[in-house]
Amino acid sequence: MKILLIGLLISIGLPIYGQNTKSELKAKTIKLEVFVNNSKKEVGDTVFYSFDRPLSWNDFSGKSRSQNNNAAMSFTGFGYQARISSREDTLRIRIEIMVYFQKSASWVLSGYHTDYVLAHEQLHFDIARIAAENFKNKLKVREDFNYQDADSIMQYEYLEAYREMNKLQDAYDTETRHGLDKEAQAKWQKKVKAEVFGILQ
Repeated sequence: MKILLIGLLISIGLPIYGQNTKSELKAKTIKLEVFVNNSKKEVGDTVFYSFDRPLSWNDFSGKSRSQNNNAAMSFTGFGYQARISSREDTLRIRIEIMVYFQKSASWVLSGYHTDYVLAHEQLHFDIARIAAENFKNKLKVREDFNYQDADSIMQYEYLEAYREMNKLQDAYDTETRHGLDKEAQAKWQKKVKAEVFGILQ
């Protein structure tokens, strides 16, 4: 019996504020601020990733579906917002990344509200958080940010990070057989939690 599959929602938010002035196009100094917001915990139907706010079964409010014998499904992903401003010869780029879980699209079948299944679900959320961290790190090492290309650079790195996350999510479910292989599940639990702990340092 399969325990779960994960649904992923690409959520791109790109409000770029500013005018295309000569000072912005010729900016000599680029100041980049990029971070993952871990402080926003819950807004309406969305749970945002926080290290001190793990998932609970109350978060799974979607209508349960028994397709492919899955016991539960988590709908997670990450998105970002960017703001660009300039002052004299300095271009400031601020990128906020948010990792989310959508309640109404996540569900669990009756009889599967166990700690073990929930832990498997939580690890999918953790993997999304790791992917967001990788996205942040890739942006921080880019040295070619400028006003004209900032949008395309962010979108490119975002899609690359999202593809990598999908691969990792697939590998997780394949190797653990959607949580049925308890030994493999324990190995992934140790691996992913170690990476999350590393982000906290």
